Amino acid sequence: MSAKASRLALLAGASILCFSFFVPAYANTPEPEKKAESPEIDLESPSAFLYVGIGSLYTFDPDSRPELRIEYRHNTPFFWKIAPMGGLELATDGTVFANLGLWADFKLSESSPFHLIPSIAAGYYEDGDEKDLGHRLEFRSQIELAYEFKDQSRLSFGLSHISNASTGNKNPGAEAIILAYHFPLGR
Repeated sequence: MSAKASRLALLAGASILCFSFFVPAYANTPEPEKKAESPEIDLESPSAFLYVGIGSLYTFDPDSRPELRIEYRHNTPFFWKIAPMGGLELATDGTVFANLGLWADFKLSESSPFHLIPSIAAGYYEDGDEKDLGHRLEFRSQIELAYEFKDQSRLSFGLSHISNASTGNKNPGAEAIILAYHFPLGR
C-alpha cells in the first residue's frame, strides 16, 4: 500500500472518530414511559460485550489470510458514548495484534435494530510469515454495521485498517473485513 493510501485510510478513520463527537445526542433523551399493558420486556443494557469475529486480514492483497478476533468491549461510557475495549487478533500466517482502544455505539434510530460502531485501537503487532507492517506499534481504525437481536446480542460486518501511522521505516498498512457476533455480558 502506498504512503498516500495509508494516510488516506488513517484520515478516514480519524474523520469517523471526529464525526462521532458531532452526532446529535438524541439517544440520550429519556424514552417515554411504557404503558402498563405493554407485553414487551424492558431489558437493561448489557454491561459489556464479548466480541468474536472471523474474517480476512490483508483483504485487498493477493496474500490475504483468515483471521480470528476476540475482544472485550465495556459498555459503560466514560465520556459521552465512548467506552474502553481490549482485544486480540490472530491470523493463520502467525500474525498477532494485541490491542487496547475505544469504541462508540450509535443506534441508527430509536426503532431500528441497526447500530453503527466506530472504534480505534493501538497495540503490539507481531508480523507473521507474509507481511511486515514496519513497526511493533500499530493502530487500528474500524467501522462496523451491527444488527441487534431481541436478546441484545449482535451480528456485525466491519472493515478495518491497521497502520503504524508512519512511525516506522515503512508503512504498508493492512485492511481486514470481519463478520462478528457480540455476546452480551451482565445486565
